[in-house]
Amino acid sequence: MNVDKQIILNFIHGYDLCVLSTTNSEGNSESALVGFSENDTFELLIGTTTSSRKYTNIKTNANVSVVIGWNEGICVQYEGTARILEKGEELDFYLQNHFAKLPGAKKYKDNPEQCYILIKPRWLRYTDTNTSPRLVTEITYPLIA
Repeated sequence: MNVDKQIILNFIHGYDLCVLSTTNSEGNSESALVGFSENDTFELLIGTTTSSRKYTNIKTNANVSVVIGWNEGICVQYEGTARILEKGEELDFYLQNHFAKLPGAKKYKDNPEQCYILIKPRWLRYTDTNTSPRLVTEITYPLIA
């Protein structure tokens, strides 16, 4: 049985933290707990500083993975491509949604080291371990509009 994409979006909407994993220049994985916002096309936006490991890693390797949720036996595993958004209309568009979800993040906006990373999905898996058998739905992009 597959889960409707709206159920997956609703699940993601319920979280404001995720674990983001990147790969450093030596090929080692590095993970961080980060705040995020999302939109209806499953794109994720995170804020960080230009001195962070994740920023440095994404500049050289845009492939990332994310885990959202882990409470109550349900999670979303997510693989995607990240890019740093430059200041301008595109960033302003994403920040409206970001600050609506994470109003406390607005205080970092004017920090000269602050930057924002947009992650576009390539693949995601929604898993609910509360059912027998487990409910697993995988979505490969660009199948979701």
